[in-house]
Formats: sequence, C-alpha cells, structure tokens
Amino acid sequence: MTVSVGAQRSDEYNGTLGLVSISMPLPLFDRNQGNIGAAQERAYQAQDELNAVHIRLKSELSQAHMRLRTARQQFELLRNDMLPSAQSAYEAA
Repeated sequence: MTVSVGAQRSDEYNGTLGLVSISMPLPLFDRNQGNIGAAQERAYQAQDELNAVHIRLKSELSQAHMRLRTARQQFELLRNDMLPSAQSAYEAA
C-alpha cells in the first residue's frame, strides 16, 4: 500500500489544495511472470552449457580417434616392415 501527500496550486479556488492519495496494487494479472522468465533464462543457459560440453566431448573424441589411427599405423609399420627386417638381420648374424 502506498500513501502519497502533496499540495497543488488552484486558480479556481484561489489557493493551495492539499492532496492525499492511497494506492494498493492488485495482483490480478501477475501470473509470476518474473520468476517464470528467470527460470526460462536458466533453462536456456543450461541448454547452452550442455551444447558446449557436447561440442567439447565430440572434439576430444575426434582427437582420440586420430591418435588411435596414428598408433595403429605405427604398429602396422613396425609389424610389417621393421620386424621382418630385424628378424632377417638377426638370423643372418
């Protein structure tokens, strides 16, 4: 509830009038929109964070896959090229 007091000059009455007003907000149309908006904003923020984590994990998975492929290629090179050559050199010695 808000109470206001003031004065107003009036030419009609040739003087100053005293004014008093009382107001009280009626929450007829307030359907908790402020809290609903804040909750929606937090939901959007959580979705953005989830998307960022998804992108980061996808990138890390891609990098791990590339490291695995490189390690597999090195293994194949050792097994198919270097190991037989080393075996032949050992047998020759």
